[in-house]
Amino acid sequence: MALKLFFLPAPALRPFVSHYDIIAPEGEFPSGFIPPQLSSGFSFCKFQTSGFQTANEKQSQKSIPASFIIPVHTQSFTVDLSGPSWAFGVHFYPGKFHDFFGWPQDLFTEEQEAVRPDETDFRKDFLELEEQIHEAKTPAEQAAWTDSFLLRHYPRHPVLSPAIDQALSFVREAGGAIHLSELLERSCLSERHFRRRFKEHTGLQAHTYLRIYRFYQAFWRLPSGRYPSLTDLAHEVGYFDQAHFIRDFKFFTGQTPREFLQQHASVTEQFAWDVESEEFAAP
Repeated sequence: MALKLFFLPAPALRPFVSHYDIIAPEGEFPSGFIPPQLSSGFSFCKFQTSGFQTANEKQSQKSIPASFIIPVHTQSFTVDLSGPSWAFGVHFYPGKFHDFFGWPQDLFTEEQEAVRPDETDFRKDFLELEEQIHEAKTPAEQAAWTDSFLLRHYPRHPVLSPAIDQALSFVREAGGAIHLSELLERSCLSERHFRRRFKEHTGLQAHTYLRIYRFYQAFWRLPSGRYPSLTDLAHEVGYFDQAHFIRDFKFFTGQTPREFLQQHASVTEQFAWDVESEEFAAP
């Protein structure tokens, strides 16, 4: 069984940072399913691993460094871990990792090689934080060191884009059931400029972001047992019909909804980011 703890960041950081978490299994760290990721951040880990494997396509394995920038992912993947392990993660809201640090999010995606924090502009400070995280005696102390690091680097002039922030708000308010054409119209930007800025801030093409967001609406609701049929769930989150919902679900997880529930009945309990409210809430 894995112990997972959650911490809110310091109040000044909350417009950018969703939460911190630490996973500390009792005994061996089992293989874990990770759904597509719309948000980024960074993680410090102590583990032995054979890497991770995507749910679809090439099924390739990649090694995981002991510390890394968390990339945005359009595919689910599994992590195979062994030996005594723990992981401390810092999770930003979608688009806010870019706003905070000023680094284009499209440099940190599944298509890129994993980037270590000490390979960034803040190498010395990240190395110091990594040492503090590993030497901390409690998870609360790890969170406090992270607060201190982020507050020292709090941007005087965040790299904001009102048009993209507004677009992300529209997506959230519509639960993902909004057309790209409507976002473009509301942005008052040219299509080319909007697409470029959106990818720079989120790491994803706008249509891919919308597709994953709608998938998340269904993903969080699926285990609730509140829906008499998959058709009812599909219609509530904006899919045209059950067939479109199943197609997207299988694309992002490699399984049909029923197959997924049989294998991962409690998977949503592992994740704390609520896509509906974009507010952190522990399960």
